[in-house]
Amino acid sequence: MKINPEKLEEEIELIIPEEGMGEKEERKEGGKESDLPEELPILPIRESVLYPKMLLPLMVTQERLIKLIEAALVANKKIGIVALRRKEAEEVKPEDLFEIGCGATILKMVKMPDNSLRLLIQGSARIRLAEITQREPFIRAKIVPLRDEGDKSDLQGLLAAVKGVFQKVVEMAPNLPGELAIMAMNIEEPGALADLIASTLNFPFADKQELLETLNVKERLEKANLSLHKELAVLEIGSKIQTQVREGIDKSQREYYLREQLKAIQKEWG
Repeated sequence: MKINPEKLEEEIELIIPEEGMGEKEERKEGGKESDLPEELPILPIRESVLYPKMLLPLMVTQERLIKLIEAALVANKKIGIVALRRKEAEEVKPEDLFEIGCGATILKMVKMPDNSLRLLIQGSARIRLAEITQREPFIRAKIVPLRDEGDKSDLQGLLAAVKGVFQKVVEMAPNLPGELAIMAMNIEEPGALADLIASTLNFPFADKQELLETLNVKERLEKANLSLHKELAVLEIGSKIQTQVREGIDKSQREYYLREQLKAIQKEWG
């Protein structure tokens, strides 16, 4: 199986129909409406994690997974995104999957000349794989949508502190757009802020999966905050090293200029 994240270009033609051809199923989980059906086709991914409301570009090349995507488009465009426990797994079995993943909707799909598919996926809710109902040609499973847990009322101080650190990281990281900090400042849900941070920063895969599996919003935000401080420390060390290198280069250039100037003066005086 080969599924690699790849940036989807804006000019790609959208070829997914506006509405799925199958019946839309809705159900309640803990009193909250969920647009996820009770059973989903499961798309395994390697060393990557999808969070609710976040986007994930993918490229699918394996025939059995192309069939999975085509079946989902005919039904309701809903799939489950679940990471592999071992990236080395070739013939993926249900036992190779984590128990917790993310229900998702296929937003865009383009078939390439080599028959591979380029996808843009958006997460909708954390899910638990409850029962495997199909193994071939692709995995299907009954799922249970998961909700955030814990009291959110006393997290305003932590929320503000995490936003401040995240803003510093965005300012220092050359590959992160400034709009990310603005987006984070407008998020008032602690769990959603932790998901945004984990989705956009280069945390280790194990940390990302752990954050996905953490339902208590206070614990999730605290874990994201810890990883965020580690990322900031790395950026600060990198910035310090770059400053020292620049200062060293400037000093060498000044010394070289003075030496050359002295040589010119000595030559002029004979």
